[in-house]
Amino acid sequence: MKKAKWTTESGLKRKIDSYFKECEKEEKPATKISLAVYLGLTKEEFLKMANGDYDTDKQKFSHILHLADVRIEEYMERLLFTKEKGHSAIMFYLKSNFGWSDKIAGDEAKDEGISVNISVIGEGEDND
Repeated sequence: MKKAKWTTESGLKRKIDSYFKECEKEEKPATKISLAVYLGLTKEEFLKMANGDYDTDKQKFSHILHLADVRIEEYMERLLFTKEKGHSAIMFYLKSNFGWSDKIAGDEAKDEGISVNISVIGEGEDND
């Protein structure tokens, strides 16, 4: 990982808070990749950090990134109700990055198999 300007959870949190303030001030969308760029990380480094690869016993950077993730998801979710255009792009982003789907709650129960017994009547049998 590149040398970062932050080496503690609180330093990372301050940097992330600064990112969100800048997005709001400049009316830019908050996204995972723009956050990674702001932090000076590649996509791969960002994902490794989010997965806990850089966590130590004392510093849990992944936890801070997960909190940022929730803020980004909340931002995107809010856009669904405030933007007049671009809903499909926002939904695509939520599906791709946050596990959203078009599946309706309870669909899992509908996927249960149906058992059907079929009897075939062979030739030569009396079918009265």
